[in-house]
Amino acid sequence: DVLRPEKAFNFTYGVQYTPTNFLNGLDVQATYFQTAIHDYIGTPSTPGGNILTNPASLQYLFVKNNPADPGNAQFNKVLVAYTTSPFAASNVAAASGTLVVLQDGMFRNLFRQFQSGVDFSARYDWDMSGAGLGAWNVGANATYIIKQTSQDSPTNAATDVFNDPVNHTANSPHTHGRAQIGWTGDFGLTAT
Repeated sequence: DVLRPEKAFNFTYGVQYTPTNFLNGLDVQATYFQTAIHDYIGTPSTPGGNILTNPASLQYLFVKNNPADPGNAQFNKVLVAYTTSPFAASNVAAASGTLVVLQDGMFRNLFRQFQSGVDFSARYDWDMSGAGLGAWNVGANATYIIKQTSQDSPTNAATDVFNDPVNHTANSPHTHGRAQIGWTGDFGLTAT
């Protein structure tokens, strides 16, 4: 299959506080975001962990001599795609005669991904060059992901990316951030 371009729909709403009198040099921002990506490019997931027992995963499973695949047409099509792919391991072609079950894990356009969250940013700059101490700044940035889901097809249920024990993402961190401090005088230093 030929890959199609991904289509993304974004929504953001932000607020910023930058006082001009009290705490001059302070800049605080918060932005809420939502992103939905349709036709995202990826590999099919295996909800439930076992592709052989999960009905939602059977569309990516091909079995040799399956009565529903006369003449092994679909099986052979997937086998040829794998063995002729520049990304296939060299031992796949050598073992192709002994393969009985194939899981189609090639990249394809999948249904939808969704993510929402909040970006936070705070920075404070102050100039002490009048006292011979240079200009200083401190800041921090953080992102908190509220929700992140992935859905392979309209008939499969959306998977909560943060709480998927099958793909070992249960208890994944929802927050990422970093802080910095900087000084500028005759030269500059920044520590992150």
